[in-house]
Amino acid sequence: AEVLEDVPKKEYTQTAFDALESNVDMFAEVLEMSKGEVRRMIKNNGLSINQEKVNAKQGEEKPEAKFIKDKYLLLKKGKSYSLLVKKQVKDKL
Repeated sequence: AEVLEDVPKKEYTQTAFDALESNVDMFAEVLEMSKGEVRRMIKNNGLSINQEKVNAKQGEEKPEAKFIKDKYLLLKKGKSYSLLVKKQVKDKL
């Protein structure tokens, strides 16, 4: 059984992921929050990527987190809400 079976999931293509300007944009889109809310949560150490807290400087940087097994990002909001972002694999012709 997969460990993160019960964690909500969203899928993104590499193109959509590359189009995000910052980690703030990524959290805002994926968690459906305003950028202001995201920045407040970052300031209060409330957001993490792959179990690592995101600081204000990282929040404004382009998303470059390492995908787990080259296809997953685990985003965490607060202590209890987690969301798994899966990189969508393009269909091969």
